[in-house]
Amino acid sequence: MSVFAQALQSWKRQLKLQLTSVLVMGLCFTTILVVSLISKNIEKGFSSWGNKVEMSVYMSEESGVEQRSRVESALKNMKEIRSFNFLDSKKAQKEFMDQFSGLVPELKELKDVNPFLESFELELSEIPASMFSVNFVEDIAKRIHEMDGVEEVSYGRYWFESYMGFMRGLKASTFLIAMILSFASLMIVGNSIRALVDQRRKEVEILELIGATPQYIRVPFVLSGAITGFLASVFSLGLGFLLYGLVLSKFMNAVKILGISDKLSFFSPLELLIIIVSGIVIGAVGSYLCIKNINNGWSAVQTKA
Repeated sequence: MSVFAQALQSWKRQLKLQLTSVLVMGLCFTTILVVSLISKNIEKGFSSWGNKVEMSVYMSEESGVEQRSRVESALKNMKEIRSFNFLDSKKAQKEFMDQFSGLVPELKELKDVNPFLESFELELSEIPASMFSVNFVEDIAKRIHEMDGVEEVSYGRYWFESYMGFMRGLKASTFLIAMILSFASLMIVGNSIRALVDQRRKEVEILELIGATPQYIRVPFVLSGAITGFLASVFSLGLGFLLYGLVLSKFMNAVKILGISDKLSFFSPLELLIIIVSGIVIGAVGSYLCIKNINNGWSAVQTKA
């Protein structure tokens, strides 16, 4: 009988227990997948907004046409900048008055006072996810600020730092949940394999006594755990895809309003393969940790105990 056939036979001997283990492990995996999918799509959705970083470059009061031209030329040569436009002080004042004079009528009395500086309103090119950080944007702002005639560069640093902090927290939480539930899955598969070993204790003891190799005894149990992990991962993917479809259909209108419908997605084929392989590895490792002492007199000792 082949090793794989032995593993299947062992698995079938405790079919009810093994199916229960698949169900519980599958629910653990599903929780990991759902949390990861939420984190992934939130990051993609936020990135569609967060990557569109805008800056206001304010010119000093003493700057003249020549300095403004040099700054404009420098901005054109910066590959990090997608587009920009110049806003003179009168236009800036007019836009401000148009927006807020209705809310604060007293502003009309200040129409002869213009505290606004000339500025360049610019939008950065889309930032790759691997480079998207506060330091990256800060470096661009610093380079612009060092240009002759520039008074100040504003880009909503507080919002940007809050956004990056939220994403770091989300990733850390996802990782922590995944680690906890992966450890729980190891315990689950270990308990199910321990039940298989208990059922075959006499057989294992005889194999130990006649000098069977560790691999010959252990591999069927490890494969049984791998089968449990494989089935649990497939089950979790099916359930996860079903939940993803239900949630997406329920909130599709809201997603379209936010303009991120094209950003949301399920796992890619490569990610699906990684998930299945991870399930198999967790199942195999959990089994091995349970039976690693087999062929060291372990079974006989356990029987006496």
